[in-house]
Amino acid sequence: MEDFEAALAEIKPAFGAVTETLAAYCLNGIIDFGAPFRHLRATCQTLVEQARRPGIARSDRGLALVL
Repeated sequence: MEDFEAALAEIKPAFGAVTETLAAYCLNGIIDFGAPFRHLRATCQTLVEQARRPGIARSDRGLALVL
């Protein structure tokens, strides 16, 4: 198991977000631009929570609804 974890630490993903870069953009937090922004943020948060639930990603609807 230690070898596997060491290999994961060495490998940089070819796709996806670079976490160090994203952290630099979030230093001052997210600016609230009003009611439409709050609605969009709440919708996105709900989608993330649904995707994190065990079993929902493997169901017939799960992540396909997000995509």
